[in-house]
Amino acid sequence: MIANDRFAALEKVGQHSTDLMIVVDAQGTIIYANPTALAIFEKTLEHGIGTNVFNYLHPDEQERVTPRFIELLETPGGSIRDSIKSITQSGEIREFETVSTNWLDNDAVRASSSTGATSPNSASTSPSSKPTSSASAWPSRTTWPP
Repeated sequence: MIANDRFAALEKVGQHSTDLMIVVDAQGTIIYANPTALAIFEKTLEHGIGTNVFNYLHPDEQERVTPRFIELLETPGGSIRDSIKSITQSGEIREFETVSTNWLDNDAVRASSSTGATSPNSASTSPSSKPTSSASAWPSRTTWPP
């Protein structure tokens, strides 16, 4: 099956999934996101595809997640389970249970996929618990690896 057919099937499945589904290239650029993922991160399709997945991580997660992503890239067919925090465009912090798989060596996919669901422990945060740095809550990094 060629990649276009694979993503067409993924899009059909993803349209009705309550779990987030994201496909990224080796640099972390989002090449597919289902409607659930777009809604969670408060993005439209036009503003979500082509962005870097690491822009959505909570700043506290950047240092921990970076080596895990690199490790995943170095392990063809490998998968990683993790619990991560993200931050939405409006500043809400959310926690997810995710499974990411490296499909970069698969000619039909040539990407990594992540699926996940909001953690039962995840709750909206009040403005007082949002990041307090003087920088924007959205990390400025747009290339991967840093």
